[in-house]
Amino acid sequence: MKAEEVAKITIQGIKSGSFSIPCRLDGRAVAIATAGLSPQTSFLMASIEVVFAGLFRFVALLLQWRGYEIIEKYNYSHKKQQVE
Repeated sequence: MKAEEVAKITIQGIKSGSFSIPCRLDGRAVAIATAGLSPQTSFLMASIEVVFAGLFRFVALLLQWRGYEIIEKYNYSHKKQQVE
């Protein structure tokens, strides 16, 4: 996603008074998983957050775990190159 697109979505969200302004599906998932005590504008959105928060938290943990694997592989190969 380009910076111009993010800026446009952000400005629209600010103008509409949105508390959370997610971009794309992953941003929406993070917003739902981290909603906490944020104000709600609709019963439907509050219900979706309650139903899917656990699932999105689980998916976030899997993505985090995968990110750590990538970092470990990079560090291992980088250290191996330094030794040689």
